[in-house]
Amino acid sequence: MKFLSIVIVTWNARDFLGQCLESVEKETEETPREIIVVDNASRDGTLEMISAEFPNVRLILNEKNLGFAKACNVALRVILAERRADAVLLLNADTILPGEAIKRMISYIEERPDVAAVGPALILPGGKFQTGAAGYLPSAATGFLYFFSLSKIFPGKFKGLFLEQRFFAGRAAAVDVDWLSGACLLARTDAVEKIGLLDERYFFSVEDIDWGKRMKKAGLSLHYLPWVRVLHCHRAISKKHGGMFETRWLGLLYHFVKRERGEAEYSLFRLFSIGGFLLRLIVSIFSPFLGGERGRIKLRELFSFFLASLGWPGQRDPGPRPEK
Repeated sequence: MKFLSIVIVTWNARDFLGQCLESVEKETEETPREIIVVDNASRDGTLEMISAEFPNVRLILNEKNLGFAKACNVALRVILAERRADAVLLLNADTILPGEAIKRMISYIEERPDVAAVGPALILPGGKFQTGAAGYLPSAATGFLYFFSLSKIFPGKFKGLFLEQRFFAGRAAAVDVDWLSGACLLARTDAVEKIGLLDERYFFSVEDIDWGKRMKKAGLSLHYLPWVRVLHCHRAISKKHGGMFETRWLGLLYHFVKRERGEAEYSLFRLFSIGGFLLRLIVSIFSPFLGGERGRIKLRELFSFFLASLGWPGQRDPGPRPEK
């Protein structure tokens, strides 16, 4: 690969971003690349930290928080116009690369010209696999399998909304999926030119599912690479800013299903989510394994998602931003 453009969107995540940039620079010392940080009007000293510690980073400043998709597109337009990069790596500010993750993804995509994009296993700080590293297009079927945990209990048989990462851990074979998480996603530049930019109606979340859908529709392949691992401090930034549980993605997911699958399938999808969260909540209440503070946190989380599935005031998301 001749040249790689790495795009990191950030908003008031100075400490996380510093760790991310340090790991990226260390891992790509021998890779022809540029690092572009798109800052969504941070006020926590992010800009000063970048200027002092990472002077080689290319900085794009937005006057306000544009959200993930729109901020990514600011950088992608520049990258496509300059026509230097063979591939683009989207990376969250709260990720840490443990060594050779980028090198392994580049190596795979170079050997497989039929593959448009790849993504790694996403690991949480405690060592568990993150939900939502990759998966299959939202539908009544994939929703039922996920919300009622069938794809988790029988991961080799059922394909749910989210890929069950633990089932593929340690395997040396890539998994063909419908979408990859934007937390760490390496895509060929020509694929981006073919399918277009991220859908800016999604302020955050679901834009990566939409991107995957468009890639698949264009006949392109997306592969999840279980032997490549990236640490993701998932939800840590939202918790830092006062959000204990991030449920707004569920509202965006509902809008995606309604838009792509129609009213009838959306109704089924939503019904399955309500039933699934209610079932999980009941099981957790009577589970002997969820005691103490950990159990209370889990119950509060499930209850928050159950309320969000009902569209409870204060829990729901208004959905995608309207097109301008």
